[in-house]
Amino acid sequence: MIGFQALASGSKANCMIIGDETHGTLIDLGLGIKGLIARLDLVGWNPGNFRSAVLTHTHGDHWNPSSLKWLAKLGIRLWCHEAHADQISIQAPGFNKLKNMGLLSYYREGRTFEPMPGWKFHPIPLSHDSEPTFGFRCDHASWSMAYLADLGTTTDLPWEDLGSLDFLAIESNHDPEMLRQSNRPHQLIKRIAGIYGHLSNDQCAETVRHLLKKSSGKLESVLLLHLSNECNSPHIALGSTRLALQGMMESSRVCVAPQDNPSARFFAAKAA
Repeated sequence: MIGFQALASGSKANCMIIGDETHGTLIDLGLGIKGLIARLDLVGWNPGNFRSAVLTHTHGDHWNPSSLKWLAKLGIRLWCHEAHADQISIQAPGFNKLKNMGLLSYYREGRTFEPMPGWKFHPIPLSHDSEPTFGFRCDHASWSMAYLADLGTTTDLPWEDLGSLDFLAIESNHDPEMLRQSNRPHQLIKRIAGIYGHLSNDQCAETVRHLLKKSSGKLESVLLLHLSNECNSPHIALGSTRLALQGMMESSRVCVAPQDNPSARFFAAKAA
């Protein structure tokens, strides 16, 4: 059955699974090999069924050297932007091993690619201080989802590429007041709140509401990503988005992806 699930989401590590029982893709590889294998085992995903991994950007919570070696060991293809390769190749022997084995492919902005049979991924450029950073629209038959994490604003999103979604996984990083009142350095606060930082709960809620309207009610569920441990809480993040969607979507259909445990798994019933 087709679906998706976050294995980890936050400043320590990010990793998402999308696919079915026979073909799977990992979006980001922030977990180390031991943590990745443990969480795959916990949720019952067979590593032998993965066909590819896709990298959004090169911040350290989105890729791990040991997980790149794991890809090479299992013969799993890595998709990244060519600029990512330039940044990672000097830091990770596992990356160069993938390249030497012919297991490295590049995606390009605005060009759809197929990381596994029957799946089309469309890169979505995001405003973040790791150039370049991408989200993805992922389509399979009549089912679609979008993965949008690590972005400071949504005003420059290509909205035409994000219509008629069934599922949405999107960043809801911080509560602005908690961020302002935190003990973090001023420059870090400024960076997080800026247009190349991370989405606040209110920005997330507004974006989800807009995309729900664009889907004409098709949007089934929303998974909130990358919550700050210090400047947010699941209760606050959920409350913000659920309030924005009041009367439009049942509150139970908005969930949070935790940092230290896998999220709930979301299934596309019509595509089963």
